[in-house]
Amino acid sequence: MLLHYMKIMLLVFGQSLVKRSQKEHLMKQVSISIERTDSYNFKIIDFETEKEIKLKFPDWQNEIDFLSFRDNGNIIMVNAKYYRAYVFKVKRKDNTKWVCRSRIELQYFKKIYITSKGKLIMYNDTIHEITVWNIDDLSAKTRILIEWCHVLQHIEISDDEELLAVLTENKKINEKNLYVFSTETGINISSLSTTKLVIDRFHLIASKKGERLLYRYIQRSATKYNLLDPYSLINPINANKLFGNKQIQEIYIIKLDKIIYSKEGGVLIENLVPDNWIEYLRKTLKDTNSITTPSKNTVDLITKITEESSYDPPYSSEFEGKFLKWSLELSDESVNLKFLKMMTSLRLHVLVYLSGLINFLTLEYIIIGMIVMIL
Repeated sequence: MLLHYMKIMLLVFGQSLVKRSQKEHLMKQVSISIERTDSYNFKIIDFETEKEIKLKFPDWQNEIDFLSFRDNGNIIMVNAKYYRAYVFKVKRKDNTKWVCRSRIELQYFKKIYITSKGKLIMYNDTIHEITVWNIDDLSAKTRILIEWCHVLQHIEISDDEELLAVLTENKKINEKNLYVFSTETGINISSLSTTKLVIDRFHLIASKKGERLLYRYIQRSATKYNLLDPYSLINPINANKLFGNKQIQEIYIIKLDKIIYSKEGGVLIENLVPDNWIEYLRKTLKDTNSITTPSKNTVDLITKITEESSYDPPYSSEFEGKFLKWSLELSDESVNLKFLKMMTSLRLHVLVYLSGLINFLTLEYIIIGMIVMIL
């Protein structure tokens, strides 16, 4: 019934963990845009109580163009006409009372995106610049320039907000460029230029397990999905199996490795990325592209060893993981990570030299060199 008058504006499903009284509560809200039947053009509903969350603005504002739930439980809203942002936070434990924490005057933007960690990604079409702003300290973290002959089509950010995927288009020559940038440095990690591939939508998924760029495209009136390594953007892998028997409609959202979509009048939230992601990539999807995300055990072990003054027992000189056997050699000048034996059919030899001054806990490290050879 309400669906005839409302459409889902953002179903960023408030899977935000908010700490209160040493406990963590899972907040579940949804925002919907509505026809102007009252003072506001949107409503926020709590899934659990089925009650509307009332908000009071510090000014006469009653129209919101963009809305997003933050990981810390706050709500960020933006009015595009007056370039103004609002940050609301919960005041009552039952989530029924919210107050405006801050009102922020923004610079001009043509497009804007709000991230779950509180970043505003703004595109200025007059100077072709993408700026990543931190809404907490109001500082510009990253500035990215795109080609003057291209216009921005869409932006996606990884769940850990370390990678930024950007799609631009030159309509005169029917060319589309897909880029992946580091949000920390603004460095262009990889790029793909095409005049044939019609990329409909794309997402950065599995940032904690083995990052992939998932894109949807239309071929002969059929919807298809492919996966790419975001660090190279080559060798696309068919990913239709990833969606299984899900009957995905036009409106869907991929967030936190879950997919949210409507079916038969209801809204479903399902896992998109399986727990055994790497095994699924290798065996089910036959994806042999590079996987850049190391396991937590590997990172913890390297961190522990490199922080010690000497490399003595009880540590072994060799370590065996799920896919390979490797050794770690430590000297005063460097750390040599050597892969000795593959536990799978894929033969991969990697030699990594790391500075002996590595401090993984503070991320103050220097990568001297990395050589990857696939035989």
